[in-house]
Amino acid sequence: MNIDKNQMEDFVKNLGVFELRALARQFGVKSPTTKKREELLNLINEAIKGGKKPDLSSDPKRGRPFKKLNSIEDISSKINDYDNIPIPSVDNNEMLVFEQDSKLLFPLEDEVFVMEGIIYETDLLKGFRDLKSGETVILSELIKIYDTLKPGDKVKVEARKMRPDDSFITNKILEINGVKTENYNTIKINEGEDFIDDRTIPFGVGLVKIGRRNLLQLSDDVYEHESFDEFYKFCKNNGFEFVVLGTETSIENKIKFSNLKIENDFTSMYGAEPQESYEKISDGLNFAIRQREIGKKVLVFVTDILDALRCLDRYYGIEEGQEHSSKSIQLIQKLINFAKSNTNNSSGTLIMCYRDLDADDQFLRYNIIKISKKLVI
Repeated sequence: MNIDKNQMEDFVKNLGVFELRALARQFGVKSPTTKKREELLNLINEAIKGGKKPDLSSDPKRGRPFKKLNSIEDISSKINDYDNIPIPSVDNNEMLVFEQDSKLLFPLEDEVFVMEGIIYETDLLKGFRDLKSGETVILSELIKIYDTLKPGDKVKVEARKMRPDDSFITNKILEINGVKTENYNTIKINEGEDFIDDRTIPFGVGLVKIGRRNLLQLSDDVYEHESFDEFYKFCKNNGFEFVVLGTETSIENKIKFSNLKIENDFTSMYGAEPQESYEKISDGLNFAIRQREIGKKVLVFVTDILDALRCLDRYYGIEEGQEHSSKSIQLIQKLINFAKSNTNNSSGTLIMCYRDLDADDQFLRYNIIKISKKLVI
């Protein structure tokens, strides 16, 4: 996969502010968290035009790089600028609101924005993080359909701020799970019964078991496997909701997902802050579970299961080399339990990629490899 400067610039334009910061850090931009979106875009594009290459080297606080990233030539081997920000431990029931050093949006009073995200719920409220900007949006309890909305629902809304320092609040809900609000009724699904599904989906020379845990050992990064493109297209053409989960994601993978127009891309870039990685995993998993609950066929593709576990560990304050956090393990177990089929024709199919060098990890060996179908593509 050859990536030219125009492809890279087009890709960069569509990144959110947190992804831009991570990418800027790879291009050697100092203190990217202090810069605004437009400034980050200009600095990155100047670096691209000047022939500079992103730096994806190993850093123990960032996780390991992929072994082979040769479609962008001469990738160097050291990230020099790492903002060593203390990582807070946040319970799943706490409200997930985070501060940005510079706001992506600068709304005037009562100015309305169209925003989209995956609903989460706390003891106090329902809200979501805008998929584009990362801004927090609070759902107003005055909205008639408020009680219908569940964690994992994907909503598109009109939102506004009363004051610049406030969180966004919904003005109107436009769509729920891709359906216009006026046409959306409370989902009533025949619950059916779970069963062991023997149906399969072709993936390269292999077969993916529907409603099961499939484990794929990769020697190269996902973007280097042309069979992934055909597999994604097959799933979309056959009615599957295709979800990609991943952390420490290479630029090549992000460009591939963008070119394939994968709508449900819940991956964070290499070098992203631990909180962003946690939020991507949490939102993507809740979305997948909810779509299965409302009767859809859902497939979750995890680009590197152990990278995801390690990023969750960093979010919960666990350093490299220590035992995995119990909270990290709980979230991965929730992902594992997502895989099942039901007689109401809904299903949750899971594909987890991993690397041979990670096979000695005790959790991977005894909690994932042991209970998953081995997939060879």
